[in-house]
Amino acid sequence: MVEAVHIGPTEDPEGAVRRQHLAAELWAAEAKLERQRKATAKTEQQVAEIAGTKGSGD
Repeated sequence: MVEAVHIGPTEDPEGAVRRQHLAAELWAAEAKLERQRKATAKTEQQVAEIAGTKGSGD
């Protein structure tokens, strides 16, 4: 015979567990967005440097 055991809260009438999961997802999404913003800024800076290098050689 196989028995299933549920680990963790089975009932969460206030939604605390759901809020914790959503908060963790939000934190991860914000961290990802910040990394993307930094990468975008770096790329824009590199493009500007390349454009400046091309412009000064003309």
